[in-house]
Amino acid sequence: MHKWRFFINEDWRGVSTNINKNIFSKVADTISSVPEKVEKTSNDYNNIIQISKKFYNTSHLPQDPSPRSPKQQREFRDIIDYKRDAFRHILANTWFASQGGFSDTAMRLAGQTVEFAGAVSNFIKGRGFQSDKEMDLKNNELGLRLSKKILPGTDLNTTAKEVKRLIDRGNYFVEYKGEILLYRDLDKKRPPPQHLKELLKI
Repeated sequence: MHKWRFFINEDWRGVSTNINKNIFSKVADTISSVPEKVEKTSNDYNNIIQISKKFYNTSHLPQDPSPRSPKQQREFRDIIDYKRDAFRHILANTWFASQGGFSDTAMRLAGQTVEFAGAVSNFIKGRGFQSDKEMDLKNNELGLRLSKKILPGTDLNTTAKEVKRLIDRGNYFVEYKGEILLYRDLDKKRPPPQHLKELLKI
């Protein structure tokens, strides 16, 4: 996880999310020649973003990082950079592969394109040519695997609940100090929250 991401608030994160929405819409346009399908895909992805914010919200935490305690800082980071991010990747792949009419190959192409565009965006902003590509692509694969278990005609909210169960069990991938591991194993690697005090000094 890149250190610059530790301190973002919901408004700042929204800029990044909007960029991803635009990228995803363009990818959908590339892999589908039916305008109605492109529009539905874009609308579905917007709904996925809203569901992710509903399931994993930070309204109970200070949005400005300065007043956050070390425990709150960890919770905020885990919600936005781990749980919500993984939920969005897994649900998008589960939904579009099971109900959206996209093949696994098309979804992998979309995932690779989004990650490349994210790296370019970071480079332009002076953060280096980087993204959380490996983590995100592994979570995309979890979504494709789960899609095989979703029955035809299952609605988005029901599918989202299946993904939430996976997230709440910690069975998704995160990046910590260059290592990709399951979230459920993360606390074996990282120090207790009180050791994060230095990170709170901006």
